[in-house]
Amino acid sequence: MILRILKGSFRHRYRSLALTLLSVVMGASIASSFLAVSQEISNKVVRELRTYGANIVVEPREGTVAVTGKSGEGSIAKEAVCYLNEQDILRIKTIFWRYNIVDFTPYLYSIVNVSVVGKEERVVMVGAWFAKSLSLAGQDKPIKTGIQSLATWWQVDGNWAKDNEEPEVMVGVSLARRLGLKISDNILLNYQGKILDARISGLVTTGGQEEEQVFASLPVAQRLVGLPGKVSQVRVSAITVPLDDFGRRDPKTMSQKELDKWICTPYVTSVAQQIEQVFSGSKAKPVWQIAETEGKILAKLKMIMLMLTVIALISAAFGVATTMTASVVERRDEIGLMKAIGAGSLQIGWLFLGEALIIGLIGGFIGYIAGTQLVRLIGILVFTTPLQGKLILLPTAVGSSLLVTIAGTFFALRRAVTVQAIAALRVGRI
Repeated sequence: MILRILKGSFRHRYRSLALTLLSVVMGASIASSFLAVSQEISNKVVRELRTYGANIVVEPREGTVAVTGKSGEGSIAKEAVCYLNEQDILRIKTIFWRYNIVDFTPYLYSIVNVSVVGKEERVVMVGAWFAKSLSLAGQDKPIKTGIQSLATWWQVDGNWAKDNEEPEVMVGVSLARRLGLKISDNILLNYQGKILDARISGLVTTGGQEEEQVFASLPVAQRLVGLPGKVSQVRVSAITVPLDDFGRRDPKTMSQKELDKWICTPYVTSVAQQIEQVFSGSKAKPVWQIAETEGKILAKLKMIMLMLTVIALISAAFGVATTMTASVVERRDEIGLMKAIGAGSLQIGWLFLGEALIIGLIGGFIGYIAGTQLVRLIGILVFTTPLQGKLILLPTAVGSSLLVTIAGTFFALRRAVTVQAIAALRVGRI
């Protein structure tokens, strides 16, 4: 009996039911797409953030390595007294989380005298990789690493220095302005009496202390300071998960089971420890400011996605409630007549609940299909690459649509069961 009434209802009231279905589809598609985005957002956002600098710094276990300060503005820190071996750098790509290492660049710091006609100044010279191509065992294609990919915010007017032994350098814009330097000029670099005549290939703008420094390829800097195969530090960019309380724990205090879990989770702390283990004489430490900021950004983004999902589902539920309530008012005579011939509140309730369940199931499947397309669109618009809607989103879409229809039908259902049978027997109404 109820099935026959439901069939007639869908045949004769298709317009109002179509509006209900539309509300359910919109809610289910938004809920499933936002869930998919929240699952993928960590990896995508972390990859985006990795273009803004390293999150791990590898330094010698002992000795001073930082060479900071601005030339012409007070003292400059001492040169490094301990160094890392350049040949150990590739070992970074042998750790358990080697595929999470997206970039790494060595730096060699030294203090030199820069001389131009009539002017001389003591400055920091940095030797580094700019766009180094490396061949790794087990990989068909060489990887490119260096400052160009690690520090994408750098702006170079002119050309980047080449990663070879050509005597060319890049100069920070502040230093160049003070010494009156321009592209293609030649400068003399004096390190403890050893002089290098180098041509300026470009001027560097970063908004930081790099604008007071001179940059040369690593081979050029090593040759000038007499430290072949040595570097002061290595900056590493690794894809990691946000730090939680467990990730911050000291591994020395963990049980073997906890330690295995910690190592098998790409925390910035566990990745740093693995790097330290393969890099002889080193200590690897996270850049805490970057690590903490990434975690906070991801947590806030996920909270926003959750709030938008809840708002979308509530809006869809209100749409269903409005349509179903209007349906009860429209079918008041029908409900009253059913009660007059013996139908109870339970049967009336099952009638409306049956409509809601059918609409919820249909809307869930359609919402899943629409949601997968919405996920792809969000990926293209935000991350320039499409995101994939996984099959696990199907139960999410169906479940959310059923929740929306049941919640939206609740108020209409309460009104339907309160309709009196006498309403169907009044003159002029039947």
